Amino acid sequence: MSAVFLFTLLSGLAVLYAALLATQDERIHQVRTLGGDSRYLRRLHITEFAVLGALSGLFASAGGILLGWMLAIKVL
Repeated sequence: MSAVFLFTLLSGLAVLYAALLATQDERIHQVRTLGGDSRYLRRLHITEFAVLGALSGLFASAGGILLGWMLAIKVL
C-alpha cells in the first residue's frame, strides 16, 4: 500500500514541476515587460506558490473531512 502512495505522490510532484517549468518563461516575460526586476519576480513566485499551496491544503483537508464524515455516516 505504501508503494502505491509513494508512486502517486512522486507522479504528482513530477506533473507539478513540469507544469511550473512550462509556464515559467511566459511569467518571466510578462514581469519583464511590465518593468519588474529579479527581486520582484522572486517575491511574486513565492507569493504565488504560497497561495497555491494554501488553497491546495484547504481543499485537500476539506475533501478529507467530507470523505471521513461520509464514511462515518454511511458505512460505519
